[in-house]
Amino acid sequence: MTRFYIEQQNIADGKILIKGKDVNHILKVLRKKENDMLELCNSDNLLYNGHITSISQDFIEVTIDRTNENITEPATKLTILQCIPKGDKMAVVIQKCVELGAFEVVPVLSERCVSRPENKKVTRWNAISEEAAKQCKRGRIPKVSDISEFNHAVDLTDTDLKIICYELEKAQTLHDLNLVPDKVKTISVLVGPEGGLSEKEVEYACKKGFVPVSLGKRILRTETAAPTVAGIIMFCMNEI
Repeated sequence: MTRFYIEQQNIADGKILIKGKDVNHILKVLRKKENDMLELCNSDNLLYNGHITSISQDFIEVTIDRTNENITEPATKLTILQCIPKGDKMAVVIQKCVELGAFEVVPVLSERCVSRPENKKVTRWNAISEEAAKQCKRGRIPKVSDISEFNHAVDLTDTDLKIICYELEKAQTLHDLNLVPDKVKTISVLVGPEGGLSEKEVEYACKKGFVPVSLGKRILRTETAAPTVAGIIMFCMNEI
């Protein structure tokens, strides 16, 4: 069953109002009618099953039949700081990381980024996040934040563990990190663009508490690195 996301303010007295673009999708694409069932989620990680009781051009009213806790959201909050790659690779990173359980994606402009899009691109990236969340039945839609300059993104990162993927790191890998669910609740992963991160950027991130790690003997493409690390982290945190 297709999942839709609703605002808390649209839930009242055992009913839910669906507004905006989802109305057209439900009526024109899915061809739902009165008494048909829908699955709805809100940002408080609750899952609602209900049936359509009223339809208009601007909204759909759903009567709640059952409320359950949504169990698809990871306990670990994983933030991906992805230096913007060329072409449409950012869309791939967002899609796969959302599927794997990322809490948020931060697009970062680093020294060697070739692509330097404006913030209007973020609207499309958030739409990609929403579609990925629907497909894998997330309990919430992970946010893709506004584009941030490298130092600013690093300065604002405040998680229990901060990881920077660095191809010149030789001593430390993900195996050496303390990825234990009881001790680490929030994690950030910083991934460079196609040309990698500069030594100056890596030094700055390390001064701010980021831990450099190698991803092995083979150098991964930038659009491969973040989903790979996200999958490993979720496995270690018992989320996969």
